[in-house]
Amino acid sequence: MLRPRSWMLRGFVSLAIVAAIVLKVGAGRLWAAVGGVDPKYLLLAVLLAVPRYMLKVTRWKLLATRSLKSLTWLDATTSLLVGTAGAVVTPGRLGQVSSAFALGRGNRLALSGLSMVDLGSDFLVVAMLSLGVLLEPVVGIILAISIVAIALSGSALARLFPQKEGRIGQVRRGVELLDFRTMASVLFLAVLVYAFNLLQFHLVLTAYVSVPFLVSVKSLPLIFLAVALPVAIGGLGVREATAAVVLASFGVEEAIAVQAAFQLFVINMLLPALLGAAVAGHRGARLKKEGVR
Repeated sequence: MLRPRSWMLRGFVSLAIVAAIVLKVGAGRLWAAVGGVDPKYLLLAVLLAVPRYMLKVTRWKLLATRSLKSLTWLDATTSLLVGTAGAVVTPGRLGQVSSAFALGRGNRLALSGLSMVDLGSDFLVVAMLSLGVLLEPVVGIILAISIVAIALSGSALARLFPQKEGRIGQVRRGVELLDFRTMASVLFLAVLVYAFNLLQFHLVLTAYVSVPFLVSVKSLPLIFLAVALPVAIGGLGVREATAAVVLASFGVEEAIAVQAAFQLFVINMLLPALLGAAVAGHRGARLKKEGVR
């Protein structure tokens, strides 16, 4: 959990980067870019958010049921929404771990470990693809090694956690519940989720300007990798600045790059996060009411 001072510092970093982007690109150019958008491509990107989210729910349920056998699809869906709300207000999406606590039952620390694996699978795919973009000659080898590395047994992954009792020990035990087959499935689902991210990003970008699909393929991993760095709240500012720099190398205007990156965030993260906040608020009000009784 972030301390208030640390959270405020990262919030300041986000605001500073956003201010720098607005000053460099220009508020007028950013607004003008919105006027030239083709809504049908944005609509397609929004529609694809539904199957993308269900893939994430499937992956979370696959992991969480290793510790909580009675987990239902509704539980997995609503808890992941709450986790998404936590992710957008924390650096590196670390707040997604709150999905484990949103379940309200089971060994929450063990579930937290499984939630870390859930988050880590996304990061691994992005990291390997980023290396593939930066080191093209060895992309095949890197991707092959990444597949083997993630499709290990839970006991092997658990070695990343110290062998201690108490809370860390419970988190470790959650990861130890995973087997080779489960981890291979988690990786496969992470790749599918990323494929949806890529298609959505290209659609959003195409809503502003016609670009080859390869531009999106080479740009998105680097943008996502920058967002994973725990330097800003929800990646705000870092995501848009990275998009502007990376896409500019392919001839895309900075204003368009900033808008495309931010709108993908709105579609895939902010909208589910708002639903998650509503779910958390409803549960909190219900528990408070029951407590009063």
